[in-house]
Amino acid sequence: MGSFFKSKVKIISAALALGMAGAILLGACSNEDEVEETTTSSDVTTSTTTIETTPPTEPGLSERIPIEEMTEERYADLSNELQRWWYRVPEPLHQGVRAGIDDDIASLIGAYNAVWQLPPGKKTVYITMDEGYEMEGATPKILDTAKEKDFKIHFFITSGYIEDQPELVQRMVDEDHIVCNHSVWHKNAAECLDEEGVAGYIEEIRGANESFKNLTGQDFAPFFRPPEGAYSERALAVARDLGYYDVFWSFAYRDWVADEQPDPDEAMDKIMGQLHDGSVMLLHANSLTNAHILGDLVDRIRAEGYTIGSLTDELPAIAAGLDSTPVDTEEPAVGEVVSTTTTVTENHPTAAPEPEVVETTTTAASVAEQPAAETSDTTYVVQAGDTLWDIAVKLYPDEDPIAAMEAIAAANDEDDFESMYIFEGTPIQLP
Repeated sequence: MGSFFKSKVKIISAALALGMAGAILLGACSNEDEVEETTTSSDVTTSTTTIETTPPTEPGLSERIPIEEMTEERYADLSNELQRWWYRVPEPLHQGVRAGIDDDIASLIGAYNAVWQLPPGKKTVYITMDEGYEMEGATPKILDTAKEKDFKIHFFITSGYIEDQPELVQRMVDEDHIVCNHSVWHKNAAECLDEEGVAGYIEEIRGANESFKNLTGQDFAPFFRPPEGAYSERALAVARDLGYYDVFWSFAYRDWVADEQPDPDEAMDKIMGQLHDGSVMLLHANSLTNAHILGDLVDRIRAEGYTIGSLTDELPAIAAGLDSTPVDTEEPAVGEVVSTTTTVTENHPTAAPEPEVVETTTTAASVAEQPAAETSDTTYVVQAGDTLWDIAVKLYPDEDPIAAMEAIAAANDEDDFESMYIFEGTPIQLP
């Protein structure tokens, strides 16, 4: 497999130039795109341990406890097990159905006032955009559209973006957009805590705010988007004690790859297909497709009766605790199709894409019905809970996972791995 895998590996040149070990991880949202660890919704178990924190009397960016008290000992009892953001794709599409997550995930993030989808009732959507690097004037066009159409965007930016694009960052501020924290070096939260401790993770967050404040004289809005959609209970607690609310998302798609931009019509259909009340939309501002369709997208969102809102207007409710109950908390019936959204991310401090959204389809099965693992040199029988990523990593541990998925897709006559659906109990061809 070595030679043809090598021919299909796609490497971000900027990451190479900086000499970064761009680890490709599963976990949610594209460009930061948002890609997370693939998991079926019924399999995730997460224990939640809550430590005392004192919420501010008025929601805003202010440390909830003195920084000197944010020690290793304070967070030692909180799990640093890596979690990756995912959500259930709303079905049926184009019906305003809300996204869903599992109860245990809702409880975990809810304990720390994290945001992923706002409660229904206001028919409002929230547009968020991640910024790690600039692409051919995409952001100026996006800002022009926002000004023309009179709506505000939540920009999550890194220190690298602030240093590279100070004029654009200042323009975001001057035009009253909500500018938010996306860290200094775009590090995976759990890995940063493991390798650099609480102090290192604090610096990832506070350092980005310092860069922003040095430029603009202002603090970020009190929202933090964890790079790669990667988080842990400990990471949630640290960010909250620093005065931030972690912001995940209930919509994302693969929009961040510079030389593989989605077709504008297909992108519009995908976004509108999952439009729902309370949606936190993750788009990438380095996407030329997004820059091109944004004006029409806003018109269509409004034509459906939605308004485009600001999370800052929801701060009192966020601070009090949102109801992030999943749409459907029942276990799926045997044979029921369950769709999940995951993300694959190239981890790079400033130029990496965010999580890549990969839609996978699995069917629920009872334990007794789950087939034994079967594989040969040419076929593999999909197991309950398998995703294409899982199969690639399991069968080809020494290969690049993205390249492995592409090769498997090609062996099954699919154009690319994103268009390949797998079903538990059925065989797939191997390269």
